[in-house]
This record gives sequence, structure tokens and C-alpha cells, in this order.
Amino acid sequence: MSQYNLIVLGDLIMNSHVHGRTIICGSYTDVTAGVFGDQLTNTDTGPKNLTLQINGGFNSSGDNNCKVQKGSMLISNPPYRNVTKVDNIKWSINNRQVTLNNGNEGAVVFYNSSINGTCVNMTNALIALSQDLANRSMSRNVIKAVDNKINCIVNETDCNGVAVFNANASDTWSRSDSKDFFLVMNIPNVTFVVLNIWGKNISSTNAKVDQGSMCSSSLPNGCGSVLWNFLEATTLLLTMDQGYGSMLAPYASSGSAQNVNFNGAIVMKSPNLNAETHFPLLVPPPCRTNCV
Repeated sequence: MSQYNLIVLGDLIMNSHVHGRTIICGSYTDVTAGVFGDQLTNTDTGPKNLTLQINGGFNSSGDNNCKVQKGSMLISNPPYRNVTKVDNIKWSINNRQVTLNNGNEGAVVFYNSSINGTCVNMTNALIALSQDLANRSMSRNVIKAVDNKINCIVNETDCNGVAVFNANASDTWSRSDSKDFFLVMNIPNVTFVVLNIWGKNISSTNAKVDQGSMCSSSLPNGCGSVLWNFLEATTLLLTMDQGYGSMLAPYASSGSAQNVNFNGAIVMKSPNLNAETHFPLLVPPPCRTNCV
């Protein structure tokens, strides 16, 4: 999550943009457009660096709907697909053209089977991370609904400055009334915030995340220091205005199209994205000490 803006452990349905790098361990389908790496720069991405990786099927709805703005693309070997170069900018995958905007600088479509092992290892690691975070508890950190706010009140951290919350989705993301999440720091030197949200079927139309608060300047990396962990979720549909902080939901699918622009890295099993995935990436907390 510190390297990829979007990690899909299963299949992706896409009709939008991703600012950074994407890896898809299942199949890719676009509705009308899938644009990847549109906020990467020449300084952080060379033409041969991988911006988009796809392990499963490639199902583009039309020529040039899939675009890689910076860097190259990796796709798994036939028999899943036929890959040919049309010109420096355009490649054909299963008779659908893909645009590589860095083609004149050397960007290409690589095709081999190495991504499968990467996906297996990544999936196992991310599920283990989600489970580990879900097992953590700090009873003094509380989430309280007050007026039009959901206050996430930090009263304790571990020895590395990491604060952990636990809350039910029904009290937070899936509320029937409209409220904004706010982060309230009652102690200094908080380095990272984990919010474990419990529930299997989570749908959010009214909850909102306050950017200025959840991406607090008192956190070392703003939204890059906030992680929402949805270990139990099998359905996760977010339709509020904007989401802030990274999201880890290794078993979750979107169901219908997800229309919220999310400002942070996303891990999901099978999302249906009809909105943008923005920077920042997740910035892991310091691990100066093994907390006992």
C-alpha cells in the first residue's frame, strides 16, 4: 500500500482514474475508461517502471479505453491473451488497443507469468496484516457521535505512537443519519491511526470524512497516516462525497458501482470503481520499538 495506489486481489470493474500504480490479481474490465498513473511524474516513474499489472483476463470495452499515462504495463502470459505492438504508443491486447503515453520514451507491454506469484504473496500478506490489526485493541480510544460529528478520540497509543480504534459499521460508516468523521487528538506524538470497522455488509451514503481533521497536520503524513481496516466486510459500498485515508478490505466487493473519490491507497477483493483513486499512498508508521 506504500507502493500501489490500488491493489485488487480479485477482479476489477473500472470507469475512472487511478493517480498511482495499480496491480490487479484477477481480471480487468473497463466500462468506458480506465486511466492509470495520471499523477505519476517523470522523476518517480521511468518509462520501464510498471504502472499497471494484470494477472487475469483483459476485457476492455473499446480501443484505447485503457490508458497508462506514465510507465509500462505487465500482463500475464497467453493463453489468457494475445499481445502485439501496433506502434510506439499503441499495443493490442486481445484485439483491443491500449495506449502507453510514454511509448516514445521506451514504455512497453511486458507479458510473463511472474505476476501470479506476486499476487499470491501479496494476498497472503495483506490478509495477515488485516487480521493482525483487527486483533489490536486500545479501550481508551473511543468513537462518539456528537451532533453532526463522529469524533474519533485518541487517548492512547502504543510505544511507536500508533493509535487503534474498534467500532461497528452500524455506528459509523453505515449510519442512517448524516455525520462527519473527525479525529480528536487528546495526546501528542501520534504517528499513525488504525480504525478497525466491524461488519460484513457495509454501505455508506451519509457518513463523511472531514479532510482537515482526518488528514490532521498533527499526523506526520496526513491522510497517509490513516488506515481504515475492514477485515470482516464482504460487501463494501461507499457513496459519500469523498473518502480520506487508506482502506484495507481484503474480502470485500463493491457490488454496484462505487462513486466516491478516495484519497488514499485502496485494497479490495473485487471493486467496481466509478470514481477516482487519489494519492496519498500509505506511509507505514515507524517501528523503532517492539511494543510488548
